[in-house]
Amino acid sequence: AEDEPEDAPAPAPTPDPAPAPAATPAAAPASAPAPASAKATPAKPAPKKATPATPAKPAQNPQK
Repeated sequence: AEDEPEDAPAPAPTPDPAPAPAATPAAAPASAPAPASAKATPAKPAPKKATPATPAKPAQNPQK
């Protein structure tokens, strides 16, 4: 039973979570490149909207 009390000191490992924040800085640089690609993506969605509109009309005509 005395061994159990020793487990209490185990909480000391909690400091490990502190180092985790260090990973956050890495995420910051990753987000920077993301914005660049985001700008390119908007251009693609625009053309897609125009294409679906055309096929949608012909599809409805045959059904009628």
